[in-house]
Amino acid sequence: MPRLIFPVKIELSLIGEIGEGETMPEITNGQGGDAAQTGFPKSQAGSRAEPAAQKYSKLNFTGRLGPLFKLALKNAVLTLLTLGIYRFWAKTAIRRYFWGNTVIQGEPLEYTGRGTELLLGFLLVVAILAPVSLAYNFVVTAVGPLTTTGQIIQGLYSVMILCLIYLAMFRIWRYRLSRTSWRGIRFALDGEAWRFMLLALAWTVLTAITFGIAYPWMRKALWEYRIDRTRFGTAKFAFDKKTSALRLLIPWLLTLVFPLIFGATLGFIGMAPGGVQQGLGQIQQLFSGLAHWLFLGALAWIVVYTWYRLTEFRLVVGAIRIDGGAGFRSSVRLPVVIGISALFWGTVMLAFSVLSVFFISMIVASPGAGGGNLFMIGGITVMIVMVMVILPMLYTLIMQYRMIRHIVNTLAVSNPQAFAAAIQMADTGPSRGEGLADVLDVGAF
Repeated sequence: MPRLIFPVKIELSLIGEIGEGETMPEITNGQGGDAAQTGFPKSQAGSRAEPAAQKYSKLNFTGRLGPLFKLALKNAVLTLLTLGIYRFWAKTAIRRYFWGNTVIQGEPLEYTGRGTELLLGFLLVVAILAPVSLAYNFVVTAVGPLTTTGQIIQGLYSVMILCLIYLAMFRIWRYRLSRTSWRGIRFALDGEAWRFMLLALAWTVLTAITFGIAYPWMRKALWEYRIDRTRFGTAKFAFDKKTSALRLLIPWLLTLVFPLIFGATLGFIGMAPGGVQQGLGQIQQLFSGLAHWLFLGALAWIVVYTWYRLTEFRLVVGAIRIDGGAGFRSSVRLPVVIGISALFWGTVMLAFSVLSVFFISMIVASPGAGGGNLFMIGGITVMIVMVMVILPMLYTLIMQYRMIRHIVNTLAVSNPQAFAAAIQMADTGPSRGEGLADVLDVGAF
Protein backbone atom coordinates (compact mmCIF):
# COMPACT_ATOMS: atom_id res chain seq x y z
CA MET A 1 0.00 0.00 0.00
CA PRO A 2 1.29 3.65 -0.46
CA ARG A 3 3.62 7.60 0.36
CA LEU A 4 2.87 10.18 3.59
CA ILE A 5 5.02 12.61 2.52
CA PHE A 6 5.42 15.09 5.15
CA PRO A 7 8.75 13.90 6.28
CA VAL A 8 7.94 10.41 5.30
CA LYS A 9 7.06 9.18 1.85
CA ILE A 10 3.70 7.57 2.32
CA GLU A 11 3.40 5.38 -0.58
CA LEU A 12 1.31 3.63 1.91
CA SER A 13 -0.99 6.48 0.77
CA LEU A 14 -4.31 4.63 0.34
CA ILE A 15 -7.20 6.79 1.65
CA GLY A 16 -10.97 6.43 3.43
CA GLU A 17 -14.25 7.96 4.25
CA ILE A 18 -14.21 8.97 7.90
CA GLY A 19 -13.47 12.58 8.69
CA GLU A 20 -11.73 13.89 11.79
CA GLY A 21 -14.99 14.33 13.67
CA GLU A 22 -16.72 11.16 12.53
CA THR A 23 -16.83 7.82 14.30
CA MET A 24 -16.18 4.33 13.07
CA PRO A 25 -19.11 1.96 12.59
CA GLU A 26 -19.33 -1.04 14.86
CA ILE A 27 -16.08 -2.96 14.66
CA THR A 28 -15.37 -6.57 15.53
CA ASN A 29 -12.18 -7.86 17.06
CA GLY A 30 -10.81 -9.17 13.77
CA GLN A 31 -11.41 -12.83 14.65
CA GLY A 32 -14.44 -13.51 12.46
CA GLY A 33 -17.81 -14.63 13.76
CA ASP A 34 -21.25 -13.27 13.04
CA ALA A 35 -20.19 -9.67 13.36
CA ALA A 36 -17.90 -10.01 10.40
CA GLN A 37 -20.49 -11.62 8.16
CA THR A 38 -22.41 -8.50 7.22
CA GLY A 39 -20.84 -6.65 4.29
CA PHE A 40 -21.36 -5.16 0.87
CA PRO A 41 -23.61 -7.35 -1.28
CA LYS A 42 -21.79 -8.98 -4.12
CA SER A 43 -23.91 -7.13 -6.65
CA GLN A 44 -22.79 -3.81 -5.19
CA ALA A 45 -19.02 -4.19 -5.59
CA GLY A 46 -17.81 -0.93 -7.05
CA SER A 47 -20.81 0.90 -5.55
CA ARG A 48 -20.99 3.16 -2.52
CA ALA A 49 -24.27 1.70 -1.28
CA GLU A 50 -23.86 0.07 2.14
CA PRO A 51 -26.26 -1.82 4.39
CA ALA A 52 -27.45 0.15 7.39
CA ALA A 53 -25.99 -2.40 9.81
CA GLN A 54 -22.55 -2.49 8.17
CA LYS A 55 -19.92 -3.92 10.51
CA TYR A 56 -16.15 -3.90 10.18
CA SER A 57 -13.31 -6.11 11.34
CA LYS A 58 -10.18 -4.25 12.38
CA LEU A 59 -6.69 -5.03 11.17
CA ASN A 60 -4.07 -5.49 13.87
CA PHE A 61 -0.38 -4.64 14.05
CA THR A 62 1.53 -6.99 16.34
CA GLY A 63 5.10 -5.73 15.92
CA ARG A 64 7.31 -4.91 18.91
CA LEU A 65 10.22 -2.48 19.12
CA GLY A 66 12.71 -4.98 20.58
CA PRO A 67 13.03 -7.24 17.52
CA LEU A 68 12.80 -4.23 15.21
CA PHE A 69 15.65 -2.49 17.06
CA LYS A 70 17.92 -5.50 16.55
CA LEU A 71 16.95 -5.68 12.88
CA ALA A 72 17.47 -1.94 12.32
CA LEU A 73 20.88 -2.03 14.04
CA LYS A 74 21.97 -5.02 11.95
CA ASN A 75 20.78 -3.34 8.74
CA ALA A 76 22.53 -0.05 9.52
CA VAL A 77 25.85 -1.68 10.42
CA LEU A 78 25.91 -4.04 7.43
CA THR A 79 24.87 -1.26 5.05
CA LEU A 80 27.74 0.86 6.37
CA LEU A 81 30.28 -1.96 6.14
CA THR A 82 29.24 -2.87 2.58
CA LEU A 83 29.22 0.78 1.45
CA GLY A 84 25.48 0.70 0.81
CA ILE A 85 25.21 -2.58 -1.09
CA TYR A 86 23.38 -4.36 1.76
CA ARG A 87 20.55 -1.81 1.67
CA PHE A 88 18.59 -3.99 -0.79
CA TRP A 89 18.54 -6.86 1.69
CA ALA A 90 17.94 -4.42 4.55
CA LYS A 91 14.87 -3.03 2.79
CA THR A 92 13.60 -6.58 2.19
CA ALA A 93 14.06 -7.55 5.84
CA ILE A 94 12.21 -4.45 7.05
CA ARG A 95 9.30 -5.18 4.73
CA ARG A 96 9.09 -8.76 5.94
CA TYR A 97 8.90 -7.46 9.50
CA PHE A 98 6.09 -4.99 8.81
CA TRP A 99 4.17 -7.29 6.46
CA GLY A 100 4.46 -10.22 8.88
CA ASN A 101 3.09 -8.16 11.76
CA THR A 102 0.06 -6.89 9.84
CA VAL A 103 -2.75 -9.27 10.79
CA ILE A 104 -6.13 -9.68 9.07
CA GLN A 105 -8.61 -12.09 10.66
CA GLY A 106 -5.83 -13.69 12.69
CA GLU A 107 -3.62 -14.29 9.64
CA PRO A 108 -0.55 -12.14 8.86
CA LEU A 109 0.47 -10.82 5.48
CA GLU A 110 3.62 -12.30 3.96
CA TYR A 111 6.30 -10.54 1.94
CA THR A 112 8.16 -12.88 -0.41
CA GLY A 113 10.45 -10.43 -2.19
CA ARG A 114 14.22 -10.92 -2.14
CA GLY A 115 17.11 -8.50 -1.90
CA THR A 116 18.65 -10.04 -5.01
CA GLU A 117 15.62 -8.97 -7.06
CA LEU A 118 15.99 -5.36 -5.92
CA LEU A 119 19.73 -5.38 -6.62
CA LEU A 120 19.32 -6.84 -10.12
CA GLY A 121 16.61 -4.33 -10.96
CA PHE A 122 18.80 -1.48 -9.75
CA LEU A 123 21.84 -2.64 -11.74
CA LEU A 124 19.77 -3.10 -14.90
CA VAL A 125 18.36 0.42 -14.75
CA VAL A 126 21.76 1.94 -13.96
CA ALA A 127 23.22 0.13 -16.97
CA ILE A 128 20.56 1.75 -19.17
CA LEU A 129 20.33 5.23 -17.63
CA ALA A 130 24.04 5.87 -17.02
CA PRO A 131 25.01 6.00 -20.74
CA VAL A 132 21.90 8.08 -21.51
CA SER A 133 22.76 10.60 -18.79
CA LEU A 134 26.39 10.81 -19.91
CA ALA A 135 25.33 11.37 -23.52
CA TYR A 136 22.87 14.05 -22.40
CA ASN A 137 25.50 15.94 -20.40
CA PHE A 138 27.99 15.71 -23.28
CA VAL A 139 25.51 17.02 -25.88
CA VAL A 140 24.23 19.86 -23.68
CA THR A 141 27.79 20.93 -22.88
CA ALA A 142 28.74 20.78 -26.55
CA VAL A 143 25.82 22.87 -27.87
CA GLY A 144 25.62 25.13 -24.80
CA PRO A 145 22.88 24.97 -22.14
CA LEU A 146 21.61 28.49 -22.95
CA THR A 147 21.25 27.96 -26.69
CA THR A 148 17.88 27.14 -28.24
CA THR A 149 19.06 23.62 -29.08
CA GLY A 150 20.41 23.12 -25.58
CA GLN A 151 17.14 24.23 -23.98
CA ILE A 152 15.12 21.93 -26.25
CA ILE A 153 17.36 19.00 -25.29
CA GLN A 154 17.01 19.85 -21.59
CA GLY A 155 13.23 20.02 -21.95
CA LEU A 156 13.07 16.65 -23.70
CA TYR A 157 15.32 15.11 -21.06
CA SER A 158 13.06 16.46 -18.29
CA VAL A 159 10.00 14.95 -19.99
CA MET A 160 11.85 11.63 -20.28
CA ILE A 161 12.65 11.65 -16.55
CA LEU A 162 8.99 12.47 -15.76
CA CYS A 163 7.86 9.54 -17.91
CA LEU A 164 10.30 7.24 -16.11
CA ILE A 165 9.00 8.41 -12.73
CA TYR A 166 5.43 7.51 -13.69
CA LEU A 167 6.57 4.15 -15.05
CA ALA A 168 8.40 3.56 -11.76
CA MET A 169 5.24 4.36 -9.76
CA PHE A 170 3.31 1.66 -11.62
CA ARG A 171 6.09 -0.91 -11.41
CA ILE A 172 6.50 -0.30 -7.66
CA TRP A 173 2.83 -1.13 -7.14
CA ARG A 174 3.06 -4.21 -9.39
CA TYR A 175 6.22 -5.62 -7.78
CA ARG A 176 5.15 -5.11 -4.17
CA LEU A 177 1.70 -6.56 -4.76
CA SER A 178 3.18 -9.61 -6.52
CA ARG A 179 5.41 -10.20 -3.48
CA THR A 180 2.56 -9.80 -0.97
CA SER A 181 0.37 -12.75 -0.02
CA TRP A 182 -2.25 -13.58 2.58
CA ARG A 183 -3.17 -17.16 3.47
CA GLY A 184 -0.91 -18.27 0.63
CA ILE A 185 -2.71 -16.26 -2.07
CA ARG A 186 -0.83 -13.48 -3.86
CA PHE A 187 -1.95 -10.00 -4.76
CA ALA A 188 -1.29 -8.81 -8.31
CA LEU A 189 -1.60 -5.83 -10.65
CA ASP A 190 -2.79 -6.15 -14.24
CA GLY A 191 -2.69 -3.46 -16.91
CA GLU A 192 0.10 -1.74 -18.81
CA ALA A 193 2.64 0.64 -17.33
CA TRP A 194 2.73 2.76 -20.50
CA ARG A 195 -1.03 3.43 -20.30
CA PHE A 196 -0.59 4.58 -16.72
CA MET A 197 2.28 6.81 -17.84
CA LEU A 198 0.18 8.44 -20.59
CA LEU A 199 -2.70 8.98 -18.17
CA ALA A 200 -0.35 10.58 -15.64
CA LEU A 201 1.23 12.81 -18.29
CA ALA A 202 -2.19 14.01 -19.48
CA TRP A 203 -3.21 14.86 -15.93
CA THR A 204 0.13 16.57 -15.32
CA VAL A 205 -0.51 18.88 -18.27
CA LEU A 206 -4.05 19.61 -17.04
CA THR A 207 -2.75 20.28 -13.52
CA ALA A 208 -0.17 22.71 -14.89
CA ILE A 209 -2.79 24.50 -17.01
CA THR A 210 -5.07 24.92 -13.97
CA PHE A 211 -2.16 26.15 -11.80
CA GLY A 212 -2.35 23.07 -9.59
CA ILE A 213 -6.09 23.10 -8.90
CA ALA A 214 -6.67 19.81 -10.77
CA TYR A 215 -4.10 17.95 -8.65
CA PRO A 216 -6.65 16.19 -6.36
CA TRP A 217 -8.48 14.86 -9.42
CA MET A 218 -5.15 13.72 -10.85
CA ARG A 219 -4.35 11.77 -7.69
CA LYS A 220 -7.81 10.17 -7.68
CA ALA A 221 -7.52 9.18 -11.35
CA LEU A 222 -4.11 7.56 -10.87
CA TRP A 223 -5.27 5.62 -7.81
CA GLU A 224 -8.43 4.56 -9.62
CA TYR A 225 -6.40 3.18 -12.55
CA ARG A 226 -4.21 1.06 -10.27
CA ILE A 227 -6.94 -0.14 -7.90
CA ASP A 228 -9.24 -1.18 -10.77
CA ARG A 229 -6.44 -3.45 -12.00
CA THR A 230 -5.48 -4.89 -8.62
CA ARG A 231 -6.57 -8.37 -7.61
CA PHE A 232 -6.18 -10.82 -4.75
CA GLY A 233 -5.83 -14.16 -6.49
CA THR A 234 -8.98 -14.26 -8.61
CA ALA A 235 -10.83 -11.61 -6.57
CA LYS A 236 -10.76 -8.25 -8.33
CA PHE A 237 -10.53 -4.84 -6.70
CA ALA A 238 -12.70 -1.93 -7.87
CA PHE A 239 -12.61 1.80 -7.19
CA ASP A 240 -16.01 3.29 -6.30
CA LYS A 241 -16.93 5.40 -9.33
CA LYS A 242 -19.10 7.71 -7.22
CA THR A 243 -16.16 8.82 -5.09
CA SER A 244 -15.54 12.52 -5.65
CA ALA A 245 -12.24 14.34 -5.29
CA LEU A 246 -14.14 17.53 -4.50
CA ARG A 247 -13.72 16.97 -0.76
CA LEU A 248 -9.95 17.19 -1.31
CA LEU A 249 -10.16 20.63 -2.91
CA ILE A 250 -10.26 22.81 0.23
CA PRO A 251 -7.24 21.24 1.99
CA TRP A 252 -5.35 21.26 -1.31
CA LEU A 253 -6.10 24.93 -2.02
CA LEU A 254 -4.90 25.77 1.48
CA THR A 255 -1.59 24.05 0.73
CA LEU A 256 -1.16 26.37 -2.27
CA VAL A 257 -1.60 29.59 -0.27
CA PHE A 258 1.86 29.79 1.32
CA PRO A 259 3.84 28.87 -1.84
CA LEU A 260 1.78 31.37 -3.87
CA ILE A 261 2.47 34.19 -1.40
CA PHE A 262 6.16 33.32 -1.27
CA GLY A 263 6.43 33.06 -5.05
CA ALA A 264 4.56 36.32 -5.60
CA THR A 265 6.91 38.09 -3.19
CA LEU A 266 9.97 36.83 -5.04
CA GLY A 267 8.33 37.82 -8.31
CA PHE A 268 8.42 41.47 -7.30
CA ILE A 269 12.21 41.43 -6.78
CA GLY A 270 12.95 42.61 -10.30
CA MET A 271 10.27 45.31 -10.08
CA ALA A 272 11.92 47.09 -7.15
CA PRO A 273 13.33 50.60 -7.81
CA GLY A 274 17.02 50.21 -8.53
CA GLY A 275 16.67 46.77 -10.14
CA VAL A 276 17.20 43.24 -8.93
CA GLN A 277 20.13 44.09 -6.62
CA GLN A 278 18.11 46.55 -4.54
CA GLY A 279 15.07 44.27 -4.71
CA LEU A 280 17.08 41.44 -3.19
CA GLY A 281 18.22 43.74 -0.41
CA GLN A 282 14.64 44.74 0.37
CA ILE A 283 13.49 41.13 0.35
CA GLN A 284 16.35 40.19 2.70
CA GLN A 285 15.35 42.95 5.14
CA LEU A 286 11.71 41.88 4.92
CA PHE A 287 12.52 38.22 5.57
CA SER A 288 14.87 39.02 8.46
CA GLY A 289 12.12 41.03 10.12
CA LEU A 290 9.51 38.33 9.56
CA ALA A 291 11.70 35.27 10.13
CA HIS A 292 9.60 33.91 13.00
CA TRP A 293 6.39 34.41 11.01
CA LEU A 294 7.91 32.61 8.04
CA PHE A 295 8.88 29.73 10.31
CA LEU A 296 5.36 29.52 11.73
CA GLY A 297 3.95 29.76 8.21
CA ALA A 298 6.13 26.86 7.08
CA LEU A 299 4.94 24.77 10.03
CA ALA A 300 1.33 25.65 9.21
CA TRP A 301 1.89 24.60 5.61
CA ILE A 302 3.30 21.25 6.74
CA VAL A 303 0.23 20.65 8.93
CA VAL A 304 -2.18 21.60 6.14
CA TYR A 305 -0.35 19.44 3.58
CA THR A 306 -0.40 16.50 5.99
CA TRP A 307 -4.14 17.10 6.48
CA TYR A 308 -4.59 16.94 2.70
CA ARG A 309 -2.62 13.68 2.39
CA LEU A 310 -4.60 12.03 5.19
CA THR A 311 -7.89 13.18 3.68
CA GLU A 312 -6.75 11.66 0.40
CA PHE A 313 -5.73 8.48 2.20
CA ARG A 314 -9.15 8.05 3.81
CA LEU A 315 -10.91 8.87 0.53
CA VAL A 316 -9.05 6.21 -1.46
CA VAL A 317 -9.30 3.51 1.22
CA GLY A 318 -13.03 4.13 1.56
CA ALA A 319 -13.48 3.79 -2.20
CA ILE A 320 -11.95 0.31 -2.46
CA ARG A 321 -14.32 -2.58 -3.13
CA ILE A 322 -13.51 -6.25 -3.69
CA ASP A 323 -15.45 -9.07 -5.38
CA GLY A 324 -17.65 -10.78 -2.84
CA GLY A 325 -18.53 -7.60 -0.96
CA ALA A 326 -15.44 -6.57 1.01
CA GLY A 327 -14.70 -2.89 1.56
CA PHE A 328 -12.34 -0.79 3.69
CA ARG A 329 -12.31 2.18 5.99
CA SER A 330 -9.56 4.18 7.68
CA SER A 331 -9.77 6.39 10.76
CA VAL A 332 -6.14 7.57 10.69
CA ARG A 333 -5.84 10.77 12.75
CA LEU A 334 -4.04 14.00 11.93
CA PRO A 335 -2.83 14.77 15.51
CA VAL A 336 -1.24 11.32 15.78
CA VAL A 337 0.56 11.65 12.43
CA ILE A 338 1.77 15.17 13.28
CA GLY A 339 2.95 13.93 16.68
CA ILE A 340 4.92 11.06 15.16
CA SER A 341 6.55 13.36 12.62
CA ALA A 342 7.39 15.93 15.31
CA LEU A 343 8.90 13.21 17.51
CA PHE A 344 11.06 11.96 14.64
CA TRP A 345 12.40 15.36 13.57
CA GLY A 346 12.85 16.47 17.17
CA THR A 347 14.90 13.36 17.89
CA VAL A 348 16.94 13.89 14.71
CA MET A 349 17.71 17.50 15.68
CA LEU A 350 18.68 16.39 19.19
CA ALA A 351 20.99 13.71 17.78
CA PHE A 352 22.64 16.19 15.41
CA SER A 353 23.05 18.69 18.27
CA VAL A 354 24.81 16.10 20.40
CA LEU A 355 27.03 15.11 17.47
CA SER A 356 27.84 18.76 16.75
CA VAL A 357 28.89 19.35 20.37
CA PHE A 358 31.00 16.21 20.20
CA PHE A 359 32.60 17.34 16.93
CA ILE A 360 33.37 20.85 18.25
CA SER A 361 34.86 19.43 21.44
CA MET A 362 37.14 17.23 19.32
CA ILE A 363 38.37 20.28 17.39
CA VAL A 364 38.97 22.29 20.56
CA ALA A 365 40.87 19.38 22.09
CA SER A 366 43.12 19.10 19.00
CA PRO A 367 46.57 20.60 19.80
CA GLY A 368 47.17 21.61 16.18
CA ALA A 369 49.26 19.85 13.57
CA GLY A 370 50.34 16.25 13.43
CA GLY A 371 48.56 14.08 15.92
CA GLY A 372 45.93 16.76 16.46
CA ASN A 373 44.88 16.57 12.83
CA LEU A 374 44.64 12.81 13.03
CA PHE A 375 42.58 13.18 16.17
CA MET A 376 40.21 15.58 14.41
CA ILE A 377 39.94 13.29 11.37
CA GLY A 378 39.12 10.44 13.71
CA GLY A 379 36.38 12.56 15.27
CA ILE A 380 34.90 13.35 11.87
CA THR A 381 34.98 9.67 10.96
CA VAL A 382 33.21 8.75 14.18
CA MET A 383 30.54 11.40 13.51
CA ILE A 384 29.94 10.14 9.95
CA VAL A 385 29.63 6.56 11.19
CA MET A 386 27.21 7.62 13.93
CA VAL A 387 25.06 9.60 11.49
CA MET A 388 24.94 6.77 8.95
CA VAL A 389 23.93 4.32 11.67
CA ILE A 390 21.72 6.48 13.89
CA LEU A 391 19.66 8.30 11.26
CA PRO A 392 18.32 5.20 9.45
CA MET A 393 17.65 3.56 12.80
CA LEU A 394 15.66 6.57 14.03
CA TYR A 395 13.67 6.59 10.81
CA THR A 396 12.81 2.91 11.16
CA LEU A 397 12.11 2.91 14.91
CA ILE A 398 10.15 6.17 15.10
CA MET A 399 8.76 7.16 11.73
CA GLN A 400 8.11 3.82 10.05
CA TYR A 401 7.19 1.77 13.12
CA ARG A 402 4.83 4.27 14.75
CA MET A 403 3.29 5.47 11.49
CA ILE A 404 2.61 2.00 10.12
CA ARG A 405 1.29 0.80 13.48
CA HIS A 406 -1.18 3.70 13.58
CA ILE A 407 -2.25 3.23 9.95
CA VAL A 408 -2.78 -0.53 10.30
CA ASN A 409 -4.60 -0.29 13.64
CA THR A 410 -7.01 2.30 12.22
CA LEU A 411 -7.83 0.23 9.11
CA ALA A 412 -10.91 -1.97 9.02
CA VAL A 413 -12.37 -4.34 6.43
CA SER A 414 -16.01 -5.24 5.94
CA ASN A 415 -16.96 -8.83 5.14
CA PRO A 416 -13.40 -10.25 5.16
CA GLN A 417 -14.92 -13.66 4.40
CA ALA A 418 -15.21 -12.44 0.81
CA PHE A 419 -11.47 -13.06 0.51
CA ALA A 420 -12.09 -16.77 1.08
CA ALA A 421 -13.65 -17.07 -2.38
CA ALA A 422 -10.36 -16.10 -4.03
CA ILE A 423 -8.07 -18.76 -5.45
CA GLN A 424 -4.45 -18.51 -6.53
CA MET A 425 -3.50 -17.42 -10.05
CA ALA A 426 -0.56 -18.89 -11.98
CA ASP A 427 1.19 -15.54 -12.59
CA THR A 428 4.14 -15.00 -10.23
CA GLY A 429 4.77 -11.34 -11.08
CA PRO A 430 7.93 -9.59 -12.30
CA SER A 431 11.29 -11.28 -11.71
CA ARG A 432 13.13 -8.02 -10.96
CA GLY A 433 12.05 -5.34 -8.55
CA GLU A 434 11.98 -1.57 -8.28
CA GLY A 435 15.27 -0.77 -10.00
CA LEU A 436 13.83 2.20 -11.86
CA ALA A 437 12.16 3.52 -8.71
CA ASP A 438 15.35 3.08 -6.71
CA VAL A 439 17.46 5.04 -9.19
CA LEU A 440 14.89 7.86 -9.39
CA ASP A 441 14.20 7.84 -5.61
CA VAL A 442 10.51 7.03 -6.05
CA GLY A 443 8.75 5.10 -3.28
CA ALA A 444 11.31 5.06 -0.49
CA PHE A 445 9.69 2.28 1.57
